[in-house]
Amino acid sequence: MSTFFENQLNAKRRTKQLLFLYVLAILVIVLGIYLLFAFTLASGVITGGMSPLPFESKLGVLWNSALFLKVFLGVSIIIALASVFKSLQLGGSGARVASMLNGRLINPNTTLATEKQILNIVEEIAIASGMKVPPIYVMEEEASINAFAAGTRLDNAVIGVSRGALETLSRDELQGVVAHEFSHILNGDMRLNLRLIGILFGILFIALTGRLIVEGTARSSNSYRRRSNGKSDGGSVIIIGIGLLVIGYTGVFFAKLIKMAVSRQREYLADASAVQYTRNPLGIAGALKKIGALADGSKIKNAHAEEISHMFFANGLKSSFTNLFATHPPLTERIQRLDRSFDGDFQSVDVNTTIPRQARDEATSRQARGPEASASGGPLDPLLKNPALESILNNPAGNILGTIGTMGFANLEAARNLINNLPPQIHQAVHEPYLAPFVIYTLLLDAKPDIRGKQLQILEQNLPSSSFQEFSKLLITSKEVNQNDFLSILDLALPTLNMLSESQFKQMRDLVTHLAHADANLDLHEYTLQIILLKHYDLKFNPEKFKGQKNKPLGNLVQFASDLFLCLAVLGNKDNLAVAEEAYRAGIKHCAIPAEFQHNFQELPKVGFHLLDQAIKELSNSEYNVREVLLRACISCISIDKKISTHEFTLIRAIADSFNCPVPYLGS
Repeated sequence: MSTFFENQLNAKRRTKQLLFLYVLAILVIVLGIYLLFAFTLASGVITGGMSPLPFESKLGVLWNSALFLKVFLGVSIIIALASVFKSLQLGGSGARVASMLNGRLINPNTTLATEKQILNIVEEIAIASGMKVPPIYVMEEEASINAFAAGTRLDNAVIGVSRGALETLSRDELQGVVAHEFSHILNGDMRLNLRLIGILFGILFIALTGRLIVEGTARSSNSYRRRSNGKSDGGSVIIIGIGLLVIGYTGVFFAKLIKMAVSRQREYLADASAVQYTRNPLGIAGALKKIGALADGSKIKNAHAEEISHMFFANGLKSSFTNLFATHPPLTERIQRLDRSFDGDFQSVDVNTTIPRQARDEATSRQARGPEASASGGPLDPLLKNPALESILNNPAGNILGTIGTMGFANLEAARNLINNLPPQIHQAVHEPYLAPFVIYTLLLDAKPDIRGKQLQILEQNLPSSSFQEFSKLLITSKEVNQNDFLSILDLALPTLNMLSESQFKQMRDLVTHLAHADANLDLHEYTLQIILLKHYDLKFNPEKFKGQKNKPLGNLVQFASDLFLCLAVLGNKDNLAVAEEAYRAGIKHCAIPAEFQHNFQELPKVGFHLLDQAIKELSNSEYNVREVLLRACISCISIDKKISTHEFTLIRAIADSFNCPVPYLGS
């Protein structure tokens, strides 16, 4: 199976391959429009009966180089502008796609049982894969079963589901659908799919223009006839409009062909990945069977369904002869790959959920609270050995990179245990905008009584008395939380924190900074939490920082790479510069850092978190193959003793998060 980094490069490679079909589509459209204008000009249709346009020879009846050049430039500019317009309209954001489909954002503290269920499922899979929990949108007007994932990066991805999916699918089936969509996120399909919407809109724009001309001219001609006793000269414009409409359908054909080339095999891969994640082929197979049996199937009624058809879980368009170029494989084939016993008979499928509605709502509500937590009386014993985590920490070189961008059933089980064993008050707090910041504060409190006292004093001075009292209640419960899970708890809280206003987020951010510096000695734990919060603050309130960023090759980033390895080596070995230098050399060896960019340990610059922060920010704009090399070098740097501490592993996860390379959750 391909690695995460290979999948990202494959997605980029597929984009280049599709460029051929895209250019061919433009050339065919240009040629068609040229012939349309050549015919109308040569025949005098659009010259008001004047003499036809003179041509240089008999061959010139169909060929005029000057006219072709004008048409080529004009059409190319129109297509390019239309594509740019649509891309800017989407803004590289999955939320814009959800808005196009009239999606409604699910509030993290929703009280609806069906919405709690999908939230719980998405949280489990996100934590298992090492991602922040993406926002979830419900397509309220869609009674069919469908879903999508949209975004350009892991940190701006969203998950969308239809109302029909929430109401019709069992938990296992819904989990299979969500796991399928996460596969598109992790395998790099999501970014390509979103870009295709903007790119393909350009070649679809010609057909749209032709239709508008025909409809507009017909209306104006009818009106003119009524005013002028039936005389009208709008026929020539209608001919142009009809011609553009017909030629524009060449663009529709190529758009379908391109989307089919992108989607079909990736759907099979996403189905297989969903089974790998959940270890339950009958879950996703059951969802597909219900699509086949349901009257509405997977059809999306929204007017934008055609544009976004390649992003859906199942075919969102009505059946027609164009199914030859459908974006999704035949339903029966997908099912039989998952369930070989299926005979293609959809009439025998029960489209009702396997749990009665009332019982299902009660079960979902219990699950959202964490049933295992109440049954066991508390979280998992943090002293219990975790073989998966110990394997990574004791054998880091070959293991961490292999897990990036992947997940399996063990990760899903570990994530489910984390969520279920969170104290109910903490689980509720991460979904409440008022309480979620308090959870973050508890994660920063120091174990040393004197420093902890200073931090509590800072909170008491900066929070209203009622808020400090609420925080104090939460603090008692937070003692049951394993501090090694703070990154995953932060991932759970981020969707709720995104609901804060800018001033509220700033207040939280400033308090986090004060708490982290209470002992005038920032540690890796505090730094890690800070950089993640700052990144997501910028994503929400300063998105322009991320626009127009181009991934750079390693040659443009060697100084920052050298600084990164220096910081990891020195901060991890403050008391032993000899070991620090050995760790640094282990890091730069992977990147072949030129001598002029290497640091001299006899004259070291000031090494601190500011230098580390600057290096990470710059290196997060590197190409994906560069990120793989950088992370391998980082792991070598901090594992010079052949082991990685839990704090070092957490820092690697945070650096990988900055690089949009998710490290799956392995448990406490």
